Amino acid sequence: PASLRKLYGPDPSVNALAATLEHGKAHERVVAVDRLGRAAAAKDYTELLARSLTDEYPLVRFFAKAALERALARPLPIDPQAGVEEIERELAAVLASDRETPDTMPAP
Repeated sequence: PASLRKLYGPDPSVNALAATLEHGKAHERVVAVDRLGRAAAAKDYTELLARSLTDEYPLVRFFAKAALERALARPLPIDPQAGVEEIERELAAVLASDRETPDTMPAP
């Protein structure tokens, strides 16, 4: 139905929470980001949660930071009240350091 496509996008196989984060209203995105951050597979949604850190609504940003911290199992040095460029810079550094595991780090 058209009403479901409007809410969740054109692909019915997409996770409803992920679709809500992409297409929902601010109050819906807050709930979706919180639930995704608490999901057992939260780490699978790291990129989606990270994008929510630059949401136009500050409340979504705060929930996104908390969800991302849960997904990565560590506190993040990101200020959700900062400008988008600063958040993106801080986030890039965090995600880059997250990818540098002992298996991928160069030998000294």
